[in-house]
Amino acid sequence: MGRRGTSLALALGLLVTGCSGEQPETASSTPSSPTTRSAGTAAPSSSGISTTSASETAAATSTPAPPEMPPEARELTAAGAEAFARYFFEVLEHAYETGDVQRLEEVATSECGACSAARDEIRRAYDLDQRFSGVRFTVHAAVATEPETAGSVVSMSVTESASQVLSADGALINSSDMAAEKPIDLFLVFEQDSWKVFGVGVEP
Repeated sequence: MGRRGTSLALALGLLVTGCSGEQPETASSTPSSPTTRSAGTAAPSSSGISTTSASETAAATSTPAPPEMPPEARELTAAGAEAFARYFFEVLEHAYETGDVQRLEEVATSECGACSAARDEIRRAYDLDQRFSGVRFTVHAAVATEPETAGSVVSMSVTESASQVLSADGALINSSDMAAEKPIDLFLVFEQDSWKVFGVGVEP
């Protein structure tokens, strides 16, 4: 299959991989999974009572907690908007890593189409027992406009690391090289004592 690049635009849901419904052509060795999904099965004990395997126990406790919003990210200031924008990418990274999109939904408004598309892409992959590996965002700069009528635009420079989409047994479905550093604009609105993303602009 041809690769349709995993770039920052893809990670934000502005593009679609088109791979979440496909099955890998060849299987590879199964790596340890950081998610709570486990291929292990419960083995009967000597007493005939089913017990949980060690791999299942480890998998169940390996999912990292979502990042906490720093106090400064709740301030209605340019510095607060910048702190929130950096936090947003931590949330996005966590969602791709774990499949947990609750925090991503909390930091975006329903009007943010890119955020909704990213959420749906993540859900679709994990519903198919697939997972994302290696999705990391490096924020090089974030400069916000002074809030006007409870809104701000944060101009950022962000790089996404090389990443993969893997099947439940660890087979490679899709992969990407490291993307170039990209300029991104986050359009924020301040509501209910917190910033939220209502729009994303990514230059081609």
